[in-house]
Amino acid sequence: MPIPSQARQAGQAAQAAAQQQQATPEFRPIILHSGQSFPGPGDTVTQSGVIFSGNTAYLDDLDNLMSCRGGYCVRNTLHDGIAGLMPDGRLVFGVNSRIDGRYTTMMGAFDKAGQPSPPTAKEQKLLGNLLHNSENRIVLATKTRNDIGFKTEGTNPRGGVYVANGTITFDLGYEHKFNDNTSLGGEASATMDWEGRQVLSRSASLYGKTGDLSFRAGLERAGQTLTQTAELRKGRYFANAKVSSDGTSRNREYNIGADITKSTTLTVNLRPDYRPPSTAPAQPYRFDPANPTPLPDHSNAKITLSIKF
Repeated sequence: MPIPSQARQAGQAAQAAAQQQQATPEFRPIILHSGQSFPGPGDTVTQSGVIFSGNTAYLDDLDNLMSCRGGYCVRNTLHDGIAGLMPDGRLVFGVNSRIDGRYTTMMGAFDKAGQPSPPTAKEQKLLGNLLHNSENRIVLATKTRNDIGFKTEGTNPRGGVYVANGTITFDLGYEHKFNDNTSLGGEASATMDWEGRQVLSRSASLYGKTGDLSFRAGLERAGQTLTQTAELRKGRYFANAKVSSDGTSRNREYNIGADITKSTTLTVNLRPDYRPPSTAPAQPYRFDPANPTPLPDHSNAKITLSIKF
C-alpha cells in the first residue's frame, strides 16, 4: 500500500532536518520571526524593509536577541534570515535577500561581550551551507585592529567601507580573469576624516599572474610620506623592493630570495640608505629567556634563513 503524500513529505522534512542538525552539530539555531516595516501617516518609521526578531527563552544563556530562522516575502523580494550560537559563545547571523532575481547575503557575528565581530572563514562556510545562493556576500569585516565595517565578497568589482575613531576608509577593487591561470586586477583605497574635508591617506595597486609568475606594484601616500612597492614571484623564487620618501629623506629596501621548502626561506636583504643611531641606547641589550626580544639590527646588508615550526 503506497505511503500517503502528506506522511511522505513529513518524513522527508524530518529526515532533512535531522541531516542538517547532524551536519552542523556545533550550531544552535535560535527561533526567528520576521515581519514587514512600512512607513505610514504619523509613523516614525522612515524606511521600508523587513525586521527579523525573536527570543531564545528555551536557551538558558541568551534571551531577547535577534534570532533564526524565518523568512518573509513581499512583492518581488524574498528575505530569509538565520542566526545561532557557536560553541565558544559567539552569535553568528546571516540574512539572504532576493531582489528582482538577484541574491545578496549579509553575514556578521557578535562576540561573547556583545561587540560586533567579523565572522571567521569557518563561520561563513557554515552560514553559506544553511543559506542557499549565498555566493554574493556583504560581510562584517575589519581592515585594522581599530575599525569595523563591511566588505563585499563574490562580486566584481568589490568594495568595502570601514569606520574608525574619527575616520572612514573606502576600498574598491576589480579583477579580470582571462582564464583559470591568467588574471589582471587593481585596488584603490582612501581614508579621510569624518567630515570629509581632508584625505589622510590614499593608495593604489596593480597586480596580475600567469601560471606560476605573479607581480604586484603599489603606491601609497600618507601625509607627506610617499611609499612605492613592487614584488615579483616566479615559482619558489621572489624579489621585492620598497622605497619611501618624506621630501627630506629616502629609505630603500630590497629583498631577493627563495622558498627552499614550505617552511624554510632564504632571503638576501639590502638597505643602502639606513644609518645606525648616532647615540648609544639608554639601556644595553640583555637577553631574557622569559621574554626574548630580537637583537637590534643596524646592518645595511644581511642574509636570513628562516624556519617555521
